[in-house]
Amino acid sequence: MNRTSSTGALRWASGINVVAGLWLIAAPFLLGYSAIPAALWNDIVCGVLIAALAALHLRSPTRGQGLSWTVAGIGAWLVLAPFILPYDTLMEQVGAAPNVAAPEPMGPGQADNAAFWNDIIVGVVAMLLGAWSATQGRTTPSTAL
Repeated sequence: MNRTSSTGALRWASGINVVAGLWLIAAPFLLGYSAIPAALWNDIVCGVLIAALAALHLRSPTRGQGLSWTVAGIGAWLVLAPFILPYDTLMEQVGAAPNVAAPEPMGPGQADNAAFWNDIIVGVVAMLLGAWSATQGRTTPSTAL
């Protein structure tokens, strides 16, 4: 792959990660799991970080492999987060706070299920594109004798 097409592919990968980060910020509200604090704040913080780091890499795709590796690491965290953070506490929290109503479109288990799968899918995308982008942006030294 020549340098121009490689740079274009790196820009696409970073652009997709910017969109993935922005999606993470909006997803709790669009998918109905904004009442799950762990999922809400995890997605907002990770979304801001992914979008910002990918945007920085988008500006200079042949540099900043560390940015891409960081995005890949955040993606790995997103895959693990539903197993570590309390994503299944929506109904407990609604029951504990009498003035808080459960979201209408979601029944028990549906909101935490949306958070679970959203984070895994977006995490895999960010992890794969971040790692690919980091390895493609490097130049390897010549090994000719």
